[in-house]
Amino acid sequence: MDRRLIFPRFENPPNDYNKRYFDNLVNMLNVLMITLRSPGVGRQTTMVFTNLPNNDYGLEPGSLFEINGTLYVSVAYRSFPNGVSGTGAAGTVTVTTV
Repeated sequence: MDRRLIFPRFENPPNDYNKRYFDNLVNMLNVLMITLRSPGVGRQTTMVFTNLPNNDYGLEPGSLFEINGTLYVSVAYRSFPNGVSGTGAAGTVTVTTV
């Protein structure tokens, strides 16, 4: 399915304030934002991703991130935390040498 994005054409602003012009401008900006956020098909021959995050903290589902050279897609039910560590203690140990 071919889905082409149609962007609004912005007119040159009037010299004086014109409520109708600004109402139309706000409406066109809203249309543009909805269009840019709408899902659609994509077909690319080359893609370059720079500065990808190394975990999915704060990413919305469907966002890309990279861990040690492997590309991942963020999903809502799975977490890739940025490092996990822990420490603990369980009693004491005495070492005696003879």
